[in-house]
Amino acid sequence: MKGLTKRFKSRKCTYCGIRFELKTRGRPQAYCKRSHRQRAYQKRKIAEIEQPPLRLRRQLQEALNRLERQRTKWAYVVERFRRKFPGAPRPAPYERSVSKVHELLRQLAPEVLESAPVLSPKSQIKLEKFSEVFRSLSMKYHPDLGGDKNIMQDLNGLRDALFTDIARARA
Repeated sequence: MKGLTKRFKSRKCTYCGIRFELKTRGRPQAYCKRSHRQRAYQKRKIAEIEQPPLRLRRQLQEALNRLERQRTKWAYVVERFRRKFPGAPRPAPYERSVSKVHELLRQLAPEVLESAPVLSPKSQIKLEKFSEVFRSLSMKYHPDLGGDKNIMQDLNGLRDALFTDIARARA
């Protein structure tokens, strides 16, 4: 057995990033200290509490998909109809889809609706406040910063829907 040396394996701590030697027996460690394991657990639990419920996120995604279908379905009709009658309301199914998205947003992120631009005359449409709120929410829920990918996708879908509505209101 001459010439054999014992090699120690090492790994970075998931919590602090410092390298530590793994124990030879049992399950491989992910943390260098017990306190780091406990702090990481507490951090995960707090993140779970702060995230909106999965059911509401799923309903919002379905409502955004429904709104997009209504938008594509009624786009041609609304465009031709509004040329003849400029102040005409939107079709009822489209309005129901918009109201459902607003209702779900009131439950999930009320700060979005407080600052959402009102679709009124072209000169009154302002996006600065909405952009600020979107940026703060995206910093909170972005997957690269420890947030959830699904929430970020819902936020992007909401932003796209609002910008599409605003662009149509300006046209």
